[in-house]
Amino acid sequence: MKRIAALLILAVALNSICNGDMLHFKSGKSYSCQVLAFSNSTFTVLLDGRTLQAPAVTIDRITFSSAEDDKNPAAKTILSSYEFEEEAKYTPGTYLESYLGNRELEEATISCTPKDLLEKIFTIENTPIKLVFSRRSKIEQIGTNEYTVSVYGDDFESVTVYFDEDGLRYIRSVKEGYGYKEAKRIFALYGIALSSKTLETFQSKYRWGRPVFLPMGKSTIRRMGNQPVEFRW
Repeated sequence: MKRIAALLILAVALNSICNGDMLHFKSGKSYSCQVLAFSNSTFTVLLDGRTLQAPAVTIDRITFSSAEDDKNPAAKTILSSYEFEEEAKYTPGTYLESYLGNRELEEATISCTPKDLLEKIFTIENTPIKLVFSRRSKIEQIGTNEYTVSVYGDDFESVTVYFDEDGLRYIRSVKEGYGYKEAKRIFALYGIALSSKTLETFQSKYRWGRPVFLPMGKSTIRRMGNQPVEFRW
C-alpha cells in the first residue's frame, strides 16, 4: 500500500496522470481510468465521466500512463464504471487485510456457537471471538484461494464461513454432515463476525442477508510484554 501511495504522489508531482492510467485489482481485472487522488487509504479515479473510489487494499498495482503510451496504446481490459464499483467493494480477503492492518489484535474473550453469533451479532461484530462448532457442510471453492462452508452447532443452527487456503486443511478435518447419535468432537475458529449491514460494502456475491464469520486461525498465541495477540492456523 505504501508503495502504491508513493507512486501516486510521484505521478502527481510530475503531472504524468492522464486518462490512460491502468488500475489493476487483486481480482485480476484492470481498468483504464484517470487516477485523481489518494487519501485515507482510498484512491479516487475518473472513469466514464464518473468520480469513483476504491480502497487501496483491493488494488494490486497501478500503471501510470506516459505520453509515449498514448501514442502506442497497448491492449487493455476496459470495463464500465459500474463494474469498477463492484470490483472496488470488499471481499472477505481484502476486508480482513484492512482489518488486520489497522489495529493491534486483542484476545478473543467471547466464545460463541453459530446460534450465539447470529443472536449477538450487533454486540460482537468486528471483535475477535472464538466460534465453536461440531460439523460442517460441503466445502465450496468460490474463487482463487477462496472457499466457503457452513458450520453447525449442536442446536442445528449454522453460520457461513469464508476462508482461504491457510485454513483448508483444518476445516477439512471437521466431519461433513450431521450425525444425531454420534459423539461429536468440538472444533474452534478464531476470527470476526460481520452483520448483513456491513456486508452491504462487499461485492454482491457475498451479500445474502445473514451474518458471516471470517476466521484468522485455529489457535492464539500471547506474546510476552505488550505484544498483540497472534492468530495461527
